[in-house]
Amino acid sequence: MKNKFIKSFLIISFISLIFACIFAYENPASGYESSIYSSTPILVWLFLCLAASIGYLVSLYSLKNKKHIGIFFGIFSLILCRVIFLTVPPIRGYVSWVGDHMAHIGNIKDIISFGTFGTLDYPIVHIILSAVSLICNLDVTPLSMYSTPFFTLLFVLSIYMLTKITLGNKYAYISLIAVVLFLPSRYNIYLMPNGWALFTLPIFFYAIFKYLDSKNHSWTLISILFLIIYPFFHPQVALYVILTLWLILSLKIFEKIIQIREVNNKIFLNSKGILINISIISLIFSAWLLKSKRFYPNFRILFKSFSGKATSSASIDSKLEKFSKVGMEGFSIITYIIKAMGSELIFVLMSFCSLLSFIKYYKNYSNKCGILTIFTITFLAFFLYVAVNLNIIPGLKSIGADRFIAYVSIFTPILSSIFIFSILKINKPIKNLGILIISIILISSSILGGLNMYPSNYTVLPSPQATLMNFYGYSWLFNNNHDEIEILSIMSVPSRVKDAILGISKVKNTPSRISLPDHFNYYEGVSLRDSVRKDSYVFISEIDRVTYTGIWENVGRFNNMDFEKTYSDKTINLIYSSKEDNIWLVQN
Repeated sequence: MKNKFIKSFLIISFISLIFACIFAYENPASGYESSIYSSTPILVWLFLCLAASIGYLVSLYSLKNKKHIGIFFGIFSLILCRVIFLTVPPIRGYVSWVGDHMAHIGNIKDIISFGTFGTLDYPIVHIILSAVSLICNLDVTPLSMYSTPFFTLLFVLSIYMLTKITLGNKYAYISLIAVVLFLPSRYNIYLMPNGWALFTLPIFFYAIFKYLDSKNHSWTLISILFLIIYPFFHPQVALYVILTLWLILSLKIFEKIIQIREVNNKIFLNSKGILINISIISLIFSAWLLKSKRFYPNFRILFKSFSGKATSSASIDSKLEKFSKVGMEGFSIITYIIKAMGSELIFVLMSFCSLLSFIKYYKNYSNKCGILTIFTITFLAFFLYVAVNLNIIPGLKSIGADRFIAYVSIFTPILSSIFIFSILKINKPIKNLGILIISIILISSSILGGLNMYPSNYTVLPSPQATLMNFYGYSWLFNNNHDEIEILSIMSVPSRVKDAILGISKVKNTPSRISLPDHFNYYEGVSLRDSVRKDSYVFISEIDRVTYTGIWENVGRFNNMDFEKTYSDKTINLIYSSKEDNIWLVQN
């Protein structure tokens, strides 16, 4: 492939990306969409696939032929594809995501309005985005939709940097291609402090490894800065960092013992930098933990778990129960797991193969301790995730260990580069057979991750889209209601929406939210007013109807007839109606 062909292909790639953005922007969402994949014009996806394919082929060809300019532009094209794919929703006019995303918007608005984060336990992300909003004069709500996809670029770059100092330059480009194509979790799109903190782990460990290699104290200062802010970034990540630092310390001591074949004080003195780091983050984390309002409830849960008094079942049992509710069993559960976790599992398997290769050719690696550390902390996270699902270790649920699957994904692109590099060299019995094998693996992982990125009927989940009509409906309700009246809804959480609209500090008097009874109790032959028995607002949105008459039809909570009966129910008064939301007043 000559240089002029590479240039031509790259031009086609960049033009495809421009067209993808144009078609996405010119076809905005007109309301709630149960699946962004089917609602977005197919040309958007085709142009993105074309650009990604060209970027991948150019970067792989240039890597094989050591053409650094080609590698740069090929990977740059892939990075642009990644960013555009993750920002298709806001480009098409999605206002916000439901749930915690809205609460974080409210926290940012409070910081902008009052200059304080109040009782918020982990305010780092909110402080950063409030500063960006003020400096750039950007509205918080759209900023929340674009910020995370762009922040993930730091993660992509830091994976390259960390691979370079642990495995070397030839592996760094491979891991960079792999991480750009790897879309393992929805932390890539949601505004979640836990996700942002996770994405900084590679740059933190880069600073740690640089200090261990060079003993340059400037890297110590950088690592200490991270250690100070991690408890306020997200406490779970801080706890994970403490565990990994102890692992690094243990590995360094073990390495020294093997080298000198004896134990003495010098071994511990040489590790004083790591000990100082552990002390700093442990002290700050302990102070944060004792202050946190969640400490004592979580401590009680932890104590009950270890004492055998906890009544909660294993996580896997609750998951099987949920599968049963939506009509899944046997092979359909396996299919779902492949859809939902296939991308992560592919990279975990490649990492395991890399571990076998690393053990076999251990002496060929210069930074053995660094590589072994990454293997250890990755498989530690995987073990904790499996343990919480199988209920092997009591108390793991109290620290949210079911989230550790995301921690597994952080470093697998680095580890997988060992396996990928070894396979790429295969040229028999077919020339470039290794390239073909790796291409199939990476493309399969990318497709599985991409199709799972946005909740849809593909993964039997409702889209978490919050529409402009939802905001208008709740704004009208909050401005015209009586604070003491309860709000009944199906999937909507009024307090979350009010967070996003008004800010956290103004949600003190939000009416409590109560879930509506199945079928509105119409099957019992009673009216909705008789079921409620007190003055209430009933909020029903399009997401409720679409979810329970489509994606979750097998759950059997509501059907089309139930929703139609609300219009003929004379005991309730329709006080607000829009294309997507209806609000009834129930008076008793």
